Amino acid sequence: MPGDSRDSVSDQDIAIVTAKEKLVALKDRAGYNEAMTVPVPSWIGRAICVAAAASCGGLMYACKLYVSAAWLMWILVVLFGLIGLSFLLAMIGFSSKLTGQKWGVAVVGKRLDGNDRRIRFLRESGEEHELEVSEQIYGLLRPGDLGVLHTSGNAPDYRVDTFTRL
Repeated sequence: MPGDSRDSVSDQDIAIVTAKEKLVALKDRAGYNEAMTVPVPSWIGRAICVAAAASCGGLMYACKLYVSAAWLMWILVVLFGLIGLSFLLAMIGFSSKLTGQKWGVAVVGKRLDGNDRRIRFLRESGEEHELEVSEQIYGLLRPGDLGVLHTSGNAPDYRVDTFTRL
């Protein structure tokens, strides 16, 4: 085409333009608001872990005071200490920071990189991400699909948990 600085328009360019057009109408699709809600983790799990860890600390103190055999006392103190520590570490799993993020996306492309299955997504904000996905998600998605992507992790190491097609 005269005046065009590019020699030709690639399929990838067409896919990105189409994806941008689809993303504009994504918010109007049925089920978008439900798919974008991130569940708030319950505080009950954290409270139980804190109470159990505190109880293990109390049991450690009681063993130190009331168990007369030194070898048994130290075995129980170490045992309850390890159990209490495991409850404190379990509390991390109930953190609200680990719930992840949800993005409105359009699938732009997909490729195999050795054993890694990677899919390129275009977000509503205009950002492009190429993320590794599971074999199941890779098989279900096609370029041009539109939906909500649930990710976890931090930039740049996002992990795809689920995809809701809209």
